[in-house]
Amino acid sequence: MAEISDAIVGIPSYLKLHSEEAVDSAAIQNVVYPEVGKLCHAFEVATGWSMQYATHGESATASRHDDSERIWSMSLPAVDGRRESSLSINKRGAGSLSPSEQIPRHHACRLATHIGQLLGELHRTQHALWRSEAELAASIPLIGHSDEEESHWLAARLEAILRNGTDAVAAHAASLYLLDDATSTLKLRAASGLPLTRFCDAPRELRTAIADLEALANHAVVISDVVEYRNWNLPETSFASCVCVPVATTTVPIGTLWIHSALHRHFDQADVNIIDIVAGRLASELEREVLLREARQSRTTTVSVPRTSKATVANPVFPVIDGWQLAAGNVRGAASPYELAYWHVGQDDQLKIAALKTYEDEPNSARHIPLLEGVLSATASTADLASVVACANETLWSRSSGDGFVESFLGQLEPKQGKLRFIKAGGMVAFLIHPHAWQALGSDTPSLGTDPEIGYAVESESLSPGDVLLVLSASEGMELHELDGRELVGIEFAELLLRHNHLSAEEMLQLVSQLWRSQAGFDDSSAVALVLKHEANST
Repeated sequence: MAEISDAIVGIPSYLKLHSEEAVDSAAIQNVVYPEVGKLCHAFEVATGWSMQYATHGESATASRHDDSERIWSMSLPAVDGRRESSLSINKRGAGSLSPSEQIPRHHACRLATHIGQLLGELHRTQHALWRSEAELAASIPLIGHSDEEESHWLAARLEAILRNGTDAVAAHAASLYLLDDATSTLKLRAASGLPLTRFCDAPRELRTAIADLEALANHAVVISDVVEYRNWNLPETSFASCVCVPVATTTVPIGTLWIHSALHRHFDQADVNIIDIVAGRLASELEREVLLREARQSRTTTVSVPRTSKATVANPVFPVIDGWQLAAGNVRGAASPYELAYWHVGQDDQLKIAALKTYEDEPNSARHIPLLEGVLSATASTADLASVVACANETLWSRSSGDGFVESFLGQLEPKQGKLRFIKAGGMVAFLIHPHAWQALGSDTPSLGTDPEIGYAVESESLSPGDVLLVLSASEGMELHELDGRELVGIEFAELLLRHNHLSAEEMLQLVSQLWRSQAGFDDSSAVALVLKHEANST
């Protein structure tokens, strides 16, 4: 059971005792867009007509003007799949202009229509963000649902748990923050009673979040007066009091749960126990999503060849594409956290391939590959190769401490046309080997993670029947050659496959591995290799 930590040392006793008033949930309104009230007031001042924004169930707002006073109204999309809202114009409101000063009625209605359309687009955007952030809490992409009921969505389940927990302790809002892979920041993943714009806020730095650090040490932190502790990097400073408890699985803490009160109060031990139960329910819900995903993946593997895989496991299963062969892996035949060969077959049978290599002597470099693997998985359905690389580059730059450099080759193949679109970054080596000649592919560009402003250009080549694509991560032990004014490494591997063009992709990969292991100076180094062959007898 979590313990209440009345802050860290030396909290004044007066912060603990406050008179507690009855909670009026109707007092916390307009959680969708806090500024919408100012927008309505500005509309009334400018036009002389009173515009009202109301969400379903806000009787106080809706009853402000009866139907006889309403001259225009517009329904807006539900923001969270539950609270529908509307915009309306009424004849006059308090403080409005005189009838002679009002703008014409049809102009006011036209302006309000455009405002309503803009709010509708914001509603739809916030709704998509609301769902995707909850899905990211379980580290899974958005999943299509055959049933559109909100109770089946992970986002709705998390919010319902937060809302019920808030009601149970007579509070006003709740927020779930989860740690990133590097355990350095906390990101809002689900909330209740807060504006949906909070999901757009940048993650909070864990090292400055004193209350979260204390909670992650398995203590509940009760703050009776938020004003006195704003320098603690609290997530919400507009509330009067709050509680922070850890959210943890059976093995590791994954984040924190915050409960916020608009009234000054002291949460007692019974309240904290209830909040602890809510945190446990959130953790079990996230674990359940992960287990369901793993179960679905295991069922898929038993009945068919996986459409997405990687060559960091023993005996990887390569995709079956008519007229094409793919083989990839570590040249030393052992899994390495510093390399990745990845492939994905889309619904249109387009093949995406990637070969990644990070620097083994850099601190924290082993976490860069899983980070990019997550980006590749999340963008598997994205057709724009440049945007995938830009996302990967930005992710490395923002999630590393200046050492997140990854050599990479990302390609997208249209099997029927034999067209390959690709981007090469860093020291990755790529050759297109024809039946009687070979050519080096790709321009010289910096590694991913070097600079977020770098734009990587998409290049293209056609692979005719009998052609072979070889991708290989470079090593310091490779011999440097100068060809046509260009310095190249790895030529010996291209010439090797040129002499054995008749072999299968897997046999070619074995030849590359054998040559690598036989090279002097390669004893302690490793590399990732990928071979893609267009079968000579394909049409």
